[in-house]
Amino acid sequence: METTEQDLIDVNIKIGEAEKQRDAVYLSTKLADNLRFRRANGTIVDKETYLADLQDLNNTYEYLYSEDVQATVYENTAVVSLRVRAKGTRGGTPFEGIFRNIRLFLNQPDKDKNPVWQCYMWFNARIQDMQA
Repeated sequence: METTEQDLIDVNIKIGEAEKQRDAVYLSTKLADNLRFRRANGTIVDKETYLADLQDLNNTYEYLYSEDVQATVYENTAVVSLRVRAKGTRGGTPFEGIFRNIRLFLNQPDKDKNPVWQCYMWFNARIQDMQA
């Protein structure tokens, strides 16, 4: 597997770990400033809202596992698909399920002209409820 694809797989696994750990610093470097994120409930939020909700103590994870992570690179664009198994609370309401995440990355130069992969679009859909 090409290094770029493996790097994107690693980044996407780390995104899940950072989400579980509320690591807004890491996530802010991997999410584009004009990110559009479709939540599993169908609402669409931006980066600022996503990061604020990440810090909300009513939103928790008991576990969050990234599985079957696949990356396909097309020049400076990449599509990453993965399944996420998660259990926790949203707004204090318990949830547990399996989710399909599709993330679109663009490799753009940063302020120092170094190429950086960032997620511009993130689509999340519930594919299976889990019984508690």
